[in-house]
Amino acid sequence: MTIRPIVRSAIGPPRRDDAMVVWMQLSKLEAQVIELSRRLEQRPHVDAHQIDAVSLAAGSTTLVPHGLGRAVVGYLVTDVSAAVTIFRDTSSTSDSSVYLPLQASGACIVGLLVW
Repeated sequence: MTIRPIVRSAIGPPRRDDAMVVWMQLSKLEAQVIELSRRLEQRPHVDAHQIDAVSLAAGSTTLVPHGLGRAVVGYLVTDVSAAVTIFRDTSSTSDSSVYLPLQASGACIVGLLVW
């Protein structure tokens, strides 16, 4: 989209037609920003948080505060200090808008990307 510059006449303020063109272009731009914002809200990974140095113990659930303000859609282990299996504890009754309940097959320290 090309925005035309406002053309001023030699003897006065911008012509009414030019002001209308600018207003219409700004209205289009506003609609495009609103649409982009709507699309971004549908992609939760855009709001991902990195959580470093989470200690997990073998056989117990660790409640990891994630800071998203909503339930976690997914997570990715970005670093791990041991050869373990890490999984979400689906039987946990913790508040999913605050915590990600994780278990590990062995003691380890992990980094997580949550979205």
